[in-house]
Amino acid sequence: MGVVPADDGFLEFLREATRAAGTQLIFDEVITGFRVAWGGAQARYDVRPDLTCLGKIIGGGLPVGAVAGPARHMAVFDHTTGKPPVSHGGTFSANPLSMAAGVAALKAYDEAAVERLNRMGDALRDDLSERLASQNLPAQVTGMGSLFRLHLKTGPIDDYRTSFPSPEQTRALARIHLAMLDRGFLLTPNCSGALSTPMTDSHIADLAAAILEAVGEIHSQSSWN
Repeated sequence: MGVVPADDGFLEFLREATRAAGTQLIFDEVITGFRVAWGGAQARYDVRPDLTCLGKIIGGGLPVGAVAGPARHMAVFDHTTGKPPVSHGGTFSANPLSMAAGVAALKAYDEAAVERLNRMGDALRDDLSERLASQNLPAQVTGMGSLFRLHLKTGPIDDYRTSFPSPEQTRALARIHLAMLDRGFLLTPNCSGALSTPMTDSHIADLAAAILEAVGEIHSQSSWN
């Protein structure tokens, strides 16, 4: 959840390595699905996995998940000709309410909506990065599509270790999280967030201003490395 985009070539490398080893490549698109691109990270990076995991976005926010892939892999769940090699069931399997909500949500959340959100995400990250630097605040924003995260550091962030906050940064992020709540914005406790379709360019400008103000306020009261 560092919200750090994969380096170009990384997912292609995984695809080649799994093919060479004769193993399946599974993409967890619970967060990236319909976010970094209409077809998820696999569309953004043009890499086709063997299986894809999706979360409650396909249920309009209701509890549901899915595993999807080509028939040759999904055949292990096929019960139409007898007991399948792998049994699959659960409380929310094909739950009518979740499925109806999912159909309605994905009709509204179409490719144009995703592209619009992603443009606003680019604008938010670019604006914040420029303004944080211009005010000499030791912070930066990473992300892709409509996803973003605030980091209280200025060095390169390109993996889990470089995105991991120090104890001082963790305490400051908690205070910034509360400062954002005071300003009417809900981020995760680690100060990451996702844009939503009701938002407009005006909301994005207000969000950027609130983050900048909150970071400046907490930085004036404490310091972090």
